[in-house]
Amino acid sequence: MVAHLLRLSLRQHVAALRSRSGLVSVLALLLLAGAAVVLVSIALTLREASVDVSHSIIVAVGSFVVLGAAVVPFLNAADDDLDPRRFAPYGLRGLPLAVGLALAGTWSVPTFLGLALTAVMVIVWAPLGPALAAAIVGGLLGTITLTLVNRIAVAVASRLLPPRSGRSLVIPLAVIGVLLVGPALLLLAGIQRGTGDAGAFGGIAQVVAWTPFGAAWSLPGDTAQGMIVSLVGQLLLQLVTLLVLWGVWALVVIRSTVDIRRDAPGRTGSGLGWFDVLPGNGFGAVAARSLIYWTTDRRYWVPIVAIPLIPLLMVPPLAVAGVPLNVVALIPLPFIVTLIGWQVHNDLALDSSALWLHVSSGVSSAADRWGRHVPVILLGAVVVGAGSALTTFLYGDWSVIPAVVGVSSGLFLIAVGVGSVASVRYPYPAVQPGDSPFQQPQDAGSNAVTSQAVSLLGTLLLGAPAVVLAIIGLTGGGESWYWLSFLVGLGGGLVVLLVGTSAAVFSLARRGPELMTFATRR
Repeated sequence: MVAHLLRLSLRQHVAALRSRSGLVSVLALLLLAGAAVVLVSIALTLREASVDVSHSIIVAVGSFVVLGAAVVPFLNAADDDLDPRRFAPYGLRGLPLAVGLALAGTWSVPTFLGLALTAVMVIVWAPLGPALAAAIVGGLLGTITLTLVNRIAVAVASRLLPPRSGRSLVIPLAVIGVLLVGPALLLLAGIQRGTGDAGAFGGIAQVVAWTPFGAAWSLPGDTAQGMIVSLVGQLLLQLVTLLVLWGVWALVVIRSTVDIRRDAPGRTGSGLGWFDVLPGNGFGAVAARSLIYWTTDRRYWVPIVAIPLIPLLMVPPLAVAGVPLNVVALIPLPFIVTLIGWQVHNDLALDSSALWLHVSSGVSSAADRWGRHVPVILLGAVVVGAGSALTTFLYGDWSVIPAVVGVSSGLFLIAVGVGSVASVRYPYPAVQPGDSPFQQPQDAGSNAVTSQAVSLLGTLLLGAPAVVLAIIGLTGGGESWYWLSFLVGLGGGLVVLLVGTSAAVFSLARRGPELMTFATRR
């Protein structure tokens, strides 16, 4: 059965290639040839660098690839030809099917990336003898890990999410790729000039090397540096990771062939869910509906999942520029919480025609505005609390935590308050229910620019005082400035939240019919 599944997979991909035009095939071959040349060039450049630099870059890149293989399927669940549920009607069950599907899944982008990274490792570590053997073993273990992680993620995502075309992911993934090319080229240029060093990448590699994401890619570097204890420990970690992944994959296959239904989050169990928990009034109804939307509607939670990627992309350029890693650690959290709070700036438009329920049923404007704030405030409170602790830990000085909490909570609350006003005053066409979250209407008009600019720039301007006070404290002002930043940030954020939401309540009460017309004609 395993051989039969492999033949089916091979025939499927050969047929796909044959269906393409000759020009497309030639362009694909030229693209592969160009990628091969680039990989060889990168490998030869890393080969001339120090062992520490090569080790750090390879571990960081390998970890990023594994993480991407786990996350990308949940951003846009495509129709999977190797979905285990497809084979249930044929009586295929158990471990043989799991083995066959895992091997058939090796014809995939994550596997090819793993093999490409293995080839780079072989070229880089070839002159160092024993490290070459470790590079081959580590590369193969990492590639197997990539394949299993991707197969599990694709199977789970296809069960939980409705299938979508992968086209909507092309632009965001291309943007991420372009943003990552700049830091990589800068670092490689520094290596060629003899000025490149591991810098912040060294600290990142030391952490991720002891995780399932980076253990396999760290093996040749440990061997080259004579770190036998680390080599043995990371090899054991990688082997345990593979055993766990294989067990999870086997369970996913067995479960999928027994129960072929598509899971529908939020539709199982008894009772009314959030409507049973929250008060039986207008505020409770709006809050419950918003919580359901934020946990089940991809238009809400997919952007939230993607938000951390935006500030994290700022880390590599800063690291290459020589900014200390502990200072870089202070940057992502304020951006993340600001963008989370900013998500409310067009929440009325996301309701589409459902907005008429709020207007026609006589729900008060205050209940509408404060009810919609419940999920974003709950999420923001968790991110600010956990993120402040993690940020302070990475910075290495717990005395700064008042400033971290003040700046992040202030920016978050200000973003919610300003965004609440923008949602009522400047709504613009949003993604329709059921559409991909990466699609945007073509008729957004000037209101889109106005709403986004006013809400985001207003948030940054109103949050600037707390940021300035924190910077003064970091540059030698002392702990008193941290506490002042905390008071100004949190206090100012609460004031803006109250004032902004009150203004939005008043505006919604006056513009209800106009907003209902806007929503129903889109």
